[in-house]
Amino acid sequence: MASPDPSSADPLSTEPLSPASSPTGPSSAAPSSSARPAAPAGPAALPPIPVIELGRAGMPALLEAEPARARALLAAGRGHLPGGLTRLADRVSARWLLASGSPYLGEIEAMAAQLGAPGVLFLNASYEWACTSAVEPALGRAGHRLVRTLDWPLPGLGRHLLAARHRGPAGPWVNLTWPGFAGVIQGLAPGRFAAAINQAPMRRYGLGRAPDWALNRWRVWRRPALPPAHLLRRVFET
Repeated sequence: MASPDPSSADPLSTEPLSPASSPTGPSSAAPSSSARPAAPAGPAALPPIPVIELGRAGMPALLEAEPARARALLAAGRGHLPGGLTRLADRVSARWLLASGSPYLGEIEAMAAQLGAPGVLFLNASYEWACTSAVEPALGRAGHRLVRTLDWPLPGLGRHLLAARHRGPAGPWVNLTWPGFAGVIQGLAPGRFAAAINQAPMRRYGLGRAPDWALNRWRVWRRPALPPAHLLRRVFET
């Protein structure tokens, strides 16, 4: 997915985003969707990204607008953990988010209650949404563009991607995100900046994929720092 030069988009447009466009204008006060059925022109075509107007509402409002997408992502995420491990991961994630002082823990708990299924806290403490990001020269014009490829093995990352338009204390901004997720992985603040979190390759300890992942996760959970996706949201908001 690409976040191109913001001057290429209509700042007042509420049309669904193509992978080569990005909204830059202000948000309205109530959640609304401008999604319409995709009509790919060929096997390489990608469907538009639905644009959801959130205004000053929090991320539970996005979940209310798109609950089916959230449930599909939650089911895909739970598929990586057997049975009771999802609930255990939720408890550990809740303790980490509380220790980090995350200002979004209340939103996450509200979304977990909305969905009524385990895994919401764990997925909100996960880093695998980030994937691979880069900055490269813009195509056919001066400047640069921010690009991100959804290359981590969580089915539905691209299919359920949304563009949420916010208005915060620092002005309007756009969050490329998923319903049920409180953090920010990639966003655009018109006239200010664009940013994305790059997910570096997993550190290997020679124990095998699953044990290496678990050890990396344990090392992260021991740190009291704010999760990167929550820190980036604070940057966009303030």
